[in-house]
Amino acid sequence: MPSKKKTSDQASSQADMAIGVAWYCREEWGRLLAVSVDRERMEETYDEWMRSARRTLLEMKGQGAHV
Repeated sequence: MPSKKKTSDQASSQADMAIGVAWYCREEWGRLLAVSVDRERMEETYDEWMRSARRTLLEMKGQGAHV
């Protein structure tokens, strides 16, 4: 059975990985809601989304991600 332990090459390549995140303008928010198939999972307002997005970015950066 193969080992599940990460090699140093795997760990360093994951640390160097960049993560892209969609970022919306307040003016785009209504259109985004209108075309989203998972609308029920989204925040109700742009301001709620912005708070959530910023919090998530900080958490990801705190874990060493390049966002």
